Amino acid sequence: MDDALEAEERRFGKILIRLKLASPKQVKECLTLQQRVEGNARRQGEGKGPLPLPTAGTPLAKQGSCQRPPPRLGEIMIQKGYLTFAGLERAIRARQAAEDAPTRAIAKPAGVPAIAIDDGAPAEVFEAAGDPRRVFGKYVLVREIGRGGMGAVFQAWDSSLHRWVAVKLLSDAGASEVVERFMREARTVASLAHPNIAPVYDVGEHGGKHYLAMQFIDGKTLGTDRITAEEAVRILRDVALAVDFAHQKGIVHRDLKPDNILVDRDGKPFVTDFGLAKSLSVDSRITVHGSVIGTPAYMSPEQARGDLRKIGPKSDVYSLGATLYELLTGRPPFRGASPLETVAAVLERDPVRPSSRVAETPPDAEAICLKAMEKDPLSRYASARELAEDCDRFLRGEPVSAGAAPRSRRRRRGRHGSLALALAAGGSLVLLLAAGIWLAARGSSPGAGPDGRPAVG
Repeated sequence: MDDALEAEERRFGKILIRLKLASPKQVKECLTLQQRVEGNARRQGEGKGPLPLPTAGTPLAKQGSCQRPPPRLGEIMIQKGYLTFAGLERAIRARQAAEDAPTRAIAKPAGVPAIAIDDGAPAEVFEAAGDPRRVFGKYVLVREIGRGGMGAVFQAWDSSLHRWVAVKLLSDAGASEVVERFMREARTVASLAHPNIAPVYDVGEHGGKHYLAMQFIDGKTLGTDRITAEEAVRILRDVALAVDFAHQKGIVHRDLKPDNILVDRDGKPFVTDFGLAKSLSVDSRITVHGSVIGTPAYMSPEQARGDLRKIGPKSDVYSLGATLYELLTGRPPFRGASPLETVAAVLERDPVRPSSRVAETPPDAEAICLKAMEKDPLSRYASARELAEDCDRFLRGEPVSAGAAPRSRRRRRGRHGSLALALAAGGSLVLLLAAGIWLAARGSSPGAGPDGRPAVG
């Protein structure tokens, strides 16, 4: 076997491994067997014509008279039972997409420039790039990882910088307010350079669609898996510091919840989906007074009332507390039969203590959670950083400041009174139920897919 053919077979073996059609051990075994057959043929002075595919049950090294080069790697893999014909066909298609040159131009419709894919790109990129519908500018949309009210998020390959990204495509580019909110998200995140906030790489319009490209986070949305109280507090501390950084830049998130926090494989959290974020220094033309902004189960009472003048950094502190509540108990603090009932509960009911739901909840973790979720903003932590500092005390085994904080007195109303209050305060109750981006996913963050894997940052 000449050097060129041997190199080609090894490349094909890498494709099989990359596509998870065979293990490295199986590929190595079959390549060794191929060389052995080729060596036997050479010693017998054969190799001038066709060599029949070895029949089942006959050792390859003992095949009869050879009239062509030894069998190809795929043939050997099939005979050994390591590969199916369907798998071989899939691998051949991937090889055809990658062959001919270090980079390959993927055919596009007339009038649309071709896209060059580096030979080192993952095999699934070549497969996706073969479908013109999945090529979006310089990005190859490999798989959808989330979908929400504003659009869809894809795990994509940046053909220019040779890296994975999360691309968010706006579904309705014709609605000016939606486009403005989308672009505001891009500008907001671009201004926040923090290790726990997924950065924006690119924003623009292509083929009539607005898009946003962000860091792809290979992980899951927070809350996908149950974690210990200590791990929950550690993650919340890091998230609170990122949120405090945004607050220092004049940005309030307004939709913090487990689905908008991605955790990578190393346990590092990222705050995502700033689609509802608001700058404290400007008057938003998008948000109308009396609208309820956020996700009901995690929003603060002032958000539930639609009182925009009182929504600020402490509103995010409340949402962080509600997020911690779900991490400690496995469920959100309030859950109604409808979004309106959930909003009413946020306004008037005390959350059930986490320890009443999960007896093993550490008292200090519960104290941190409940202080952050005080109905009265003045009774909450003064800032997200103060919340993070209390989390640090808990992690060090020191007494937390929340332990000595008095619980505010609350008036309770019946369900109908609560609904009336909510409607009266807000005028018309407009629920903007924001969707998380990666992936997850449970499918919509810069990295999360249907199984909770993310996406995007």
